[in-house]
Amino acid sequence: TLMQVMDTHHVSTFCAPPTVWRMLIQADLARLTRPPRELVGAGEPLNPEVIDRVRDAWGGTIRDGFGQTEMTACIGNSPGQAVKV
Repeated sequence: TLMQVMDTHHVSTFCAPPTVWRMLIQADLARLTRPPRELVGAGEPLNPEVIDRVRDAWGGTIRDGFGQTEMTACIGNSPGQAVKV
């Protein structure tokens, strides 16, 4: 599973579309021994419940980003910036 791969490879930064984040919160997030420290969602805004569940389990806040394939992220919540859920 994705959670096993993340744990095995000690993933420290994770960026995923909201569909993947919604899938992840169905799993036991607490099973990761070293959760990612940088968390990003991209593609559409995440609902507050997903952000809260991940924050409670991993201690980090998912930051939204917006961009295009040609230019990566052009708008987003950078580290240290307050995130409006």
